Amino acid sequence: MPALFISDLHIDATRPHILAGWQRLLATLSDDIDALYILGDLVEVWVGDDDDDATAVAIRDTLHRAAERRAVHVMHGNRDFLFGDRFAADTGVTLLEDPAVIDVDGERVLIAHGDAYCTRDVAYQQARKQLRSKAWQDAVLAMGLTERRALAAGLRARSIAANENKAANIMDVTPEAVDAAMDAADVNLMVHGHTHRPAIHVLGGEPSAGEREGLAPRKKQPSAGEREGPAPRKKEPSAGEREGPAPRMKEPSAGEREGPAPRMEGRRRIVLGDWHRCGWKLTLASGEADLSCFALP
Repeated sequence: MPALFISDLHIDATRPHILAGWQRLLATLSDDIDALYILGDLVEVWVGDDDDDATAVAIRDTLHRAAERRAVHVMHGNRDFLFGDRFAADTGVTLLEDPAVIDVDGERVLIAHGDAYCTRDVAYQQARKQLRSKAWQDAVLAMGLTERRALAAGLRARSIAANENKAANIMDVTPEAVDAAMDAADVNLMVHGHTHRPAIHVLGGEPSAGEREGLAPRKKQPSAGEREGPAPRKKEPSAGEREGPAPRMKEPSAGEREGPAPRMEGRRRIVLGDWHRCGWKLTLASGEADLSCFALP
């Protein structure tokens, strides 16, 4: 049965159009979709499962309705790492470890938020280690709700300031980290978010055990630019193109948003995230990957 993946909508009270677009997506999902996977940063900030803010209440209610129709799985991101057991009980979702390996129509798929693979951003990785630690989270959750909201606002402001001074390429995943994670999980397909660079990447490198045993035919080896860039290019990119940030994507036409992606075989990395008032969703079914846009009006 098909599975649907979304990530990085960063819903908050200042952007009600994103909440509305997400609610419309879930309300209109086909009954054929067997499971929904949310790969982190569904919200801009989550200060605890006791949050009584109107947006937090709407998110819980929306997830609860969705979970009555199909299995809903939620992974922590770098914004909503305080989703806890009460959140899961209130909504009916299943909280996932990051990363996790799942089965979709007989294919093993590695899913992750993706920030752990941005290994060039050393300062971020140090902050991530603290924010994901149980001791730090327990200390924060022991605070009052008002104090937690103030702390979250301060952390967000510092994050924005820090990112303004970082080169774009260090905030993307590193190919070596991706390869190592896929090798360790023995998969040919990874799906993640975090970087907000939606694309389907065909990867090179050594085949997994499944490919070596003939379970998945390989594509020809891509060039270095194809491995590191956002999409295969017709010409070999220059060194600057390989090292620089992903090129800006044009707004997809209706046909691009609605048309299925061609069947792709070999090792793939599929990236989710919102971009330019458009959310990106991935449907996986029988080895086919359809990465498409849904409107955030």
